[in-house]
Amino acid sequence: MREPGPLVYRPDIDGLRAVAVTAVVAYHAAPALVPGGFVGVDLFFVISGFLISSIILTERDQGRFSLIGFYARRIRRLFPALIVVLAATATAGWYYLLPHEQAALGRHIAAGALYYINFTLKEESGYFDTAAEEKPLLHLWSLAVEEQFYIVWPILLLVVAGRRRLLMVLALITAVSLVANVITIRRDPAAAFFLPQNRFWELGLGALIAFFNLYAPNEFRQKLLSRAGVLGLGARGLTVVASVLGLALILAATFGLSRDVPYPGAWALIPCLGAALIIAAGPEAPVNRWLLSHSPVVFVGLISYPLYLWHWPLLAFPTIVGAIDEPGVRATAVALAIVLATATYLLLERPLRHARTVTVPATLMAGSIVCLGLGLMTAVGALRPRLDAPEYADISAAAGDWSYPGAMTRVNAPSGIRLYTYGSGTDKVLFFGDSNVEQYWPRVEVLARAAPERQTVIFATIGGCPPIPGVARSDSPRCQGFAQKVAELARDPTIRTVVLSANWRGHFLTGQISIDGGAPAPPPRIGTPEAAQIFGRLRAMVGEMRAAGKEVWIVLQIPLGRAPTGWLERRLDGSTDIIIRDTPRRNADANWLPIRDALVAIANATGAGIIDPMEWLCDETQCRTRTEDGRLVHYDRAHLRAGYVREHARDIDKTMTFGSATSAQR
Repeated sequence: MREPGPLVYRPDIDGLRAVAVTAVVAYHAAPALVPGGFVGVDLFFVISGFLISSIILTERDQGRFSLIGFYARRIRRLFPALIVVLAATATAGWYYLLPHEQAALGRHIAAGALYYINFTLKEESGYFDTAAEEKPLLHLWSLAVEEQFYIVWPILLLVVAGRRRLLMVLALITAVSLVANVITIRRDPAAAFFLPQNRFWELGLGALIAFFNLYAPNEFRQKLLSRAGVLGLGARGLTVVASVLGLALILAATFGLSRDVPYPGAWALIPCLGAALIIAAGPEAPVNRWLLSHSPVVFVGLISYPLYLWHWPLLAFPTIVGAIDEPGVRATAVALAIVLATATYLLLERPLRHARTVTVPATLMAGSIVCLGLGLMTAVGALRPRLDAPEYADISAAAGDWSYPGAMTRVNAPSGIRLYTYGSGTDKVLFFGDSNVEQYWPRVEVLARAAPERQTVIFATIGGCPPIPGVARSDSPRCQGFAQKVAELARDPTIRTVVLSANWRGHFLTGQISIDGGAPAPPPRIGTPEAAQIFGRLRAMVGEMRAAGKEVWIVLQIPLGRAPTGWLERRLDGSTDIIIRDTPRRNADANWLPIRDALVAIANATGAGIIDPMEWLCDETQCRTRTEDGRLVHYDRAHLRAGYVREHARDIDKTMTFGSATSAQR
């Protein structure tokens, strides 16, 4: 290990930055080749924790640390490239995006300028969230976490007196944050990924390396070396092992992990410990000296920050317009990102970083405020995109036409499940399922508003979770126990009607299903014992409800359509075509028919009613995608837009009058 002492420039750390940014860019450009490249962000966190802590502690010990000076350096370092990328992304958004897409981008520009975007992305996460690949500023979440770290960390290092106490505080914060992350990943993966309290342990790990690098007592070092001697290692051998093992851990994570693992959680320890070992090994370790300190590698590290900023928007916009898989697009995007990053570093970042006048950080702060204003104006629609024309209006409107939970009141049941209610009547109607039942709220609202004193409407739903006790989608931790609790709620005698709707097709054809909390398994195909068990549970639940005198309706699935933006063909040159046509009737779908037949059989056996959306969406040959006046029908591929449901989903009306179902309807 290297001798303790003040921080000096280490080219190997820039080389480690190069490894980090290369992993991230490669993952985004070719995820199949580098399935775990996302761990590059974790490497950045450890590096930042080490460097920032080293700088603050060194300057504090020398009596020359200033919070104002520290933040001025951060502004000169971070703001120039970010302002340019935000402005360029806003321009590209104006050129390529529809109004609702540009409004979403505006929110992200504003949140990015405030270094708050990780919280924004956490709030957006959910069943209907836009695909990550179509958010041009998604990658700014990691910058936000670092900046939030920079706000609290200097103050902490200044107010905690004494090295022993400081070490205890650093270790405690790091350990608590790690434990919080491991716990949170099970119940709220988005919070574990985006929120700072669940990520600070990675920066804290780097801070601990900085502490030992500066203050490790000789006794500790000698003890470490003596134990290494037992293994036949001296000081040199220890650095060799540390650097080689560190690189091996990083490579194992980069090529061995994938987006299928619950990340970060405990898995993030692999790349973070790898980065910590390489940093601790010191600049003379073999990996550090001969690989990471090589001039071309160091240069990639020097441009890593602007390269990180540029690469993702350059990949996201081709994804949005549907051109990402065209020949050469990914490679061109990466090459252009490297060119722009190099120019940003040489012409903007490096000159401004060393400027010592107060006007530079003040001007950059003003530029950031301009970006904030630009984002806010875009978010509220004050700045309209190029594609803001009548022919695009309904496409954009349909893509944002979702009203759940609307005017309902959120309540928590005694069991802890979240419910939404409307009305004050003693008779209650329970709508139970996933987002496929949520889509009917606009029609239910019309009926409930007409006589709120007659009935109370209750919606108990979680997107992606089947309304079958003991059955859960394993990719959604919120599903565990949900259906059982709602089934217990349904025993309430004041609940007179229960309406079940779900993505029946998806639950039985895609994703991973777990039964009674068991190991995830492929979706159960019709005819297998697993499918029979699941349908048996649904039948038992419906039978119990019917035996209690409740009216039960099973709503079948709508025919799959196309998301509104799917009808708009966009190209990288900015040209567009709108092609909207009805879709073939899918009633004869070989995959759907057995599922439909099983649901109908349950209804027939228990006396439940069946509502089939195909009766109002399809004729004998095709299913409509537009209304008579030309408005689109779908909100996305698997859900109807609120405006269409409100006016046309009249079959739902029968669920709002207890006793309306007849034997013919069953």
